[in-house]
Amino acid sequence: MRIMSTKTVLIILLVLAGVALFIYQRRGRPDPVTLTESQQDPLFWEILSLCRPVSEYEVETNAAVIRLSQEEDDVIFRFEDTLADLLSLLNKPYFIHSFTQKNIGHDDSFLYARCTAMIHGVDFFKRVLEGKEKDFWANESEGVLYIAKEAWARKHRSDVEHFPHSSKNALYF
Repeated sequence: MRIMSTKTVLIILLVLAGVALFIYQRRGRPDPVTLTESQQDPLFWEILSLCRPVSEYEVETNAAVIRLSQEEDDVIFRFEDTLADLLSLLNKPYFIHSFTQKNIGHDDSFLYARCTAMIHGVDFFKRVLEGKEKDFWANESEGVLYIAKEAWARKHRSDVEHFPHSSKNALYF
């Protein structure tokens, strides 16, 4: 039986270390994204475009609520479902790591920051999903979470607590 030389073993170990490092660095990194038709719904993105950041921690959603309240209930519910679906796309280890590198915030900060990724439009959101946008993580847009509930309540002159819909993908809460 022939024993490999020290040089050969060293080369093999270096190659294996390089492969391991590549895999480690690639782990969790987002791949190119193709949003589904419902995730690209023009009405959803039109309504979100009406949101205006007021500060680093607040977003004005009144215009979005008023606009959505003019739609039928099924459209309001679909808005809520699309919001949940898109937020869940950002609930992955890569984004959590990207967020925690820049923030220490409270438990809900990650959720509110993911909302901010959407108020800048579909193209910005796609860049976030591809890992090309990272500077928005310090901002929070909690109000986006309540647009559908407030629109429904406004339309029906009811309380948001009576919102009769639960998103199929409520993972973002």
